[in-house]
Amino acid sequence: MNCMSGKHALLTFCFLLSACATLPQNKLVGDWEGEVQTPLGDVELIFHFRELNDDLECSVESKFQGGVTIPCGEVKLDEDRLIVTVPAIRGRYRGVIEGDRIEGQWSQAGASFDFNLERI
Repeated sequence: MNCMSGKHALLTFCFLLSACATLPQNKLVGDWEGEVQTPLGDVELIFHFRELNDDLECSVESKFQGGVTIPCGEVKLDEDRLIVTVPAIRGRYRGVIEGDRIEGQWSQAGASFDFNLERI
């Protein structure tokens, strides 16, 4: 291998390494939205997931309540299974991640509703 092809290989490796470093390390990180259909009407929620010090954090934005953002409590991700609690409103979300979609159930005040999220 001559010097020029060695430098080319090193540059290619560095480029690929830097590109990988910019990708989220967790498939959940990002924003997800969906609409819960309740007897009182449809409620659009946006979940904001981020990774901080190797822990997952979450907040929920409710467009129904004028864009109020509520912090999540516990966020558990076990392979593709997700559980999120929202103690301030006694809410809980359980779902399964399937690519850019999470299929699940929203539970609050003793009621449970189908609630699917899409990555935005």
